[in-house]
Formats: sequence, structure tokens, C-alpha cells
Amino acid sequence: MMLSGEYVRKLNKKFEQVQELATKKARQYKTYEAFAAFETAARLKYGDARDNYQYAALKDFMSKHVAHIYNNDLDGEKVSESLTDIAVYCIIASVMFDEHYAERCHINPEDVTNANG
Repeated sequence: MMLSGEYVRKLNKKFEQVQELATKKARQYKTYEAFAAFETAARLKYGDARDNYQYAALKDFMSKHVAHIYNNDLDGEKVSESLTDIAVYCIIASVMFDEHYAERCHINPEDVTNANG
């Protein structure tokens, strides 16, 4: 049984791993536009690069990892990697949401909190 203190330590370590992976992936793309990969994917798949299509492209990227964890148990190859990738995509989607919502409402993206609730 895992105790609360150990759980919090492990959770914080996972957050650090997610942050490291997100930073690494952001540097890999090396583009001026933060969502360039999603913009290009949206244009290629949907013929449109507006925000909702970029969001759909992000979900497409993430879906291969979701499928992988559904098709494998905890001992499956690269399950941990897919779970971390899903976490990164969720955070990117959250940033994408903040930017979209802020633009739509004419506010600073830093001021977007609990916009749906």
C-alpha cells in the first residue's frame, strides 16, 4: 500500500518528467509558431488550419497513444511512455484552449482560469 506522502512525491516526480518531455518536444519542432505541427497536420488532414482543426489534429496525435494503452496492460511495451505522451498532449491542449478562449473573449491568456466551469 502506498502512503499519502510517498504518493505526493511520486506524483511530483511524474510532473517533472512530463515537464521535461514537453520541453524536449517543443525544442524538437524548432519553429517560431508554437502550434506549427498541429497547424500543418490540420491543413493536411482537414484542409483547414483554424483553431478547432488544430485541436482535432492534436487529438489525432494523442489517439495513437490512447489506442496503445487500451491495447496493452500495465506490463505492455512502452505503456509508460504513451501515458506520459498523453499527459503532454493534454497540457498542450489546455494551453491551446486558453489561447483560443482568450482570443475569443479578448482577454490575456494568462487570465483564463476555469473558463468552462
